Amino acid sequence: MRKLFFSVFVSLFSVFVLAAQDMASLFKTMPREVIFLLTDNNRKDLVDLFVNKKDASVLNVMGGETKLLQLNDNFLKLQLTEQNTVELKLLPAADNSKIICMVQTACAPVCDSRISFYSIGWMPLNGDSLIPPFTYKTFLNDSGIGTEARENALTALDTRFFRYELNPDNTDLLIYYTTPDYLGLEEREKVAPYLTKQPLVMSWNHSSFQ
Repeated sequence: MRKLFFSVFVSLFSVFVLAAQDMASLFKTMPREVIFLLTDNNRKDLVDLFVNKKDASVLNVMGGETKLLQLNDNFLKLQLTEQNTVELKLLPAADNSKIICMVQTACAPVCDSRISFYSIGWMPLNGDSLIPPFTYKTFLNDSGIGTEARENALTALDTRFFRYELNPDNTDLLIYYTTPDYLGLEEREKVAPYLTKQPLVMSWNHSSFQ
């Protein structure tokens, strides 16, 4: 009898865990400290309003408006404040589990992002093994290599701003180099010929972005 009860309990628990692995459920159970501007009720209200096709906006703890812009089983996007957005993506992991990827972007005035990873239980994961390092050199083209004009222009790139964007339809991560937006017009025009026009696209391979 005990074995039967235990088996039933394990089965029910497994069903519950699997059911909770959609973005709406995970967002509702997110610990407060992950996005401190939103209370538990804020997050629940945002999801309920969005699901019911109503204006999915609430007043956050600072008295500003937070709006839920996109939501599906694996993706969520928030306009947290006028200058800040949050994107969440469920990524498949090699052990048949899932990982939560979170991108937080602040635009004040240049857009800059930071990325973090969590288990589906919202335990922080070490991001160093989940996304490779890169620098501004990743975004340089071959134009003018070895010329004085190129070397002089690139000295303006002494700050590091990148905007990350999660693709809602697949597991790609797009990375835009936004440091040029921080430069003055003259410096920006000088450096533009040596920069690629397209974002860096990283694909998730069930264990890391590559």
